Amino acid sequence: MNKIRRVITLFIIIMVCPYAMLYGQAETAEVDSTFEQYMNEAWDDIRDAELSDSLQIYYSERFFDYYIEHQDSETGKSALGQAFLMWGNTGNSEHVNQALQTLDYDSELWARIINSLGNIYHKNEELGAESYRELVEYLSTRLTHPISKSQVLMVKLRRGASEDNPGEEVIDIARQLVELDASEFFVEQGLGFLHEFESLNIGQPAPDFEANTTDGRAITSTGLQGKVTLLEFWATWCGPCLPEIPHLKELHDRYGEEDFEIVGISLDRDQETLLEFLEQRDMEWPQIFEEEGWSGEIPRLYNVSGIPRMYILDREGNIAARDLRGEEMVAAVDSLMNDN
Repeated sequence: MNKIRRVITLFIIIMVCPYAMLYGQAETAEVDSTFEQYMNEAWDDIRDAELSDSLQIYYSERFFDYYIEHQDSETGKSALGQAFLMWGNTGNSEHVNQALQTLDYDSELWARIINSLGNIYHKNEELGAESYRELVEYLSTRLTHPISKSQVLMVKLRRGASEDNPGEEVIDIARQLVELDASEFFVEQGLGFLHEFESLNIGQPAPDFEANTTDGRAITSTGLQGKVTLLEFWATWCGPCLPEIPHLKELHDRYGEEDFEIVGISLDRDQETLLEFLEQRDMEWPQIFEEEGWSGEIPRLYNVSGIPRMYILDREGNIAARDLRGEEMVAAVDSLMNDN
């Protein structure tokens, strides 16, 4: 029934579009409003199917088609950003080149798609991570829109921040981000990375925080000392976060009764969605719902500008590892748990 309703909605959009050309902006706004409803319902459908690849590929086609016909409308631009999000989740690159050819170097849309573009390149063997790095380097010297350029600099910063000892070149990128002053958000991010390079290195004490978990438990970083702790910043809408869940469950099952703790810090938009997801996936470790999202106290303390982001703390509360995934993350925890 949901699929039939969405098909009918899309049919209405197709039928209304020619009339919008005749009757001007009011009708165009009506078409956009109808498609926004369609996009919201599509995401409900996708979430109900646990981020089904086939559904994301299906809806991304519809979203991209709408963008091609409405490139100047805000809804059209949003449709492209959401299509790239789905392509990033699935690794589907069928329309990527066509989409990129619609963007000039002064387009704001690079900022909306660059992270999803990275997921596409990383998941698609024909493209590959190295090609993405080359693209980012190229765009960082070509883009002229301040927000888009800043977002590309952010990609370079995240990559540099994953190194144990970032060099002066990476620090200089953070300074560029501050000096570019594209928005308060990006200035804060640049300052956050400068803070990270100074205070969030391997071996340094983890920043102190205190919060309540979704089940009402008070939790503090100092209270976790004596345990090996894994801090996982994530969200239910984050495609790259989901493959980490089986590895987290493996660690929880293996060490949950010992001096080990996983603490999830969720950047979800509403707590109800988070709680339903946790119950469906049997994720039993403590979760903190960061109501303020990226601007929340804990994400700012740990300079979370993209997810998934993780930190492993040793029993003394020092940073032992960060930004590991999959088996590398499991191996790092194993090593600390077996270190007597």
